[in-house]
Amino acid sequence: PCVEQPQVLVCMSQEGYVKNLDSLQIGGLLIWDTDLVRTKEHDPNWITYHIPATRFAEELGNKMMANIVMLGFLSAVSDVASVEALRKAVLNSVPVNTRDKNTQAFDRGREYGEAILKSRAKQDQTRGHE
Repeated sequence: PCVEQPQVLVCMSQEGYVKNLDSLQIGGLLIWDTDLVRTKEHDPNWITYHIPATRFAEELGNKMMANIVMLGFLSAVSDVASVEALRKAVLNSVPVNTRDKNTQAFDRGREYGEAILKSRAKQDQTRGHE
């Protein structure tokens, strides 16, 4: 099956971004890896976030874990799935000997997402007092 109008679009390649951007629903959530995707001006109705997922994964010792960093980030900035469900899915899909590293990658993405949300909340409070 092919999703024709996604509510959430996570872009971890330039090709994926270019190919799928115009299909994102109005009010949809757009997330991209700043290490891999160059963006253009976005629809102001979209909720947008970005994360250097590949860089974080490299810092953890394996850039192939960028997708796990991204899932952790997604778990912080959306309610598309519960944190527990996403964490469980990750841990059930990776080799046992990599679970600790993958947990670190997931947690790194989640922590970054939580920090972004706190920063945006502070900005919103500041704007409300202007």
